[in-house]
Amino acid sequence: MNYVGVLVIEFFLDKNGILIANEMAPRVHNSGHWTNEGANINQFQAHIKAVANCELESISIKNHSAMVNILSKKPDLKNIKDFDYAYYDYNKSERHNRKLGHITLNNKNRDKLMQDLNTVYNFIKT
Repeated sequence: MNYVGVLVIEFFLDKNGILIANEMAPRVHNSGHWTNEGANINQFQAHIKAVANCELESISIKNHSAMVNILSKKPDLKNIKDFDYAYYDYNKSERHNRKLGHITLNNKNRDKLMQDLNTVYNFIKT
């Protein structure tokens, strides 16, 4: 393959623990949004440096990260103020099943991150 830049391969684990390849995208992708806070270089910086043939330092993970898509209705963020999170609002009007933004969560402790993720997810889906 003669390609330069970010190449995303998105996988899912099903309920039985089977790894399923979902999508391959030769570009930055929503699956990489966690890199904005979770890595020393985000996917956008890495892509620009690669296509501009600039030196790209080693990419490293800063902490455990997860992302939740915001669909249909914008959340009231006061309920998650105690979490280490970043909210990205896409400035779209609310509409059923429309992606309005996303929240990335970060924590050095994976178990705490998963607990926070479940709390935020349950809050947002209501």
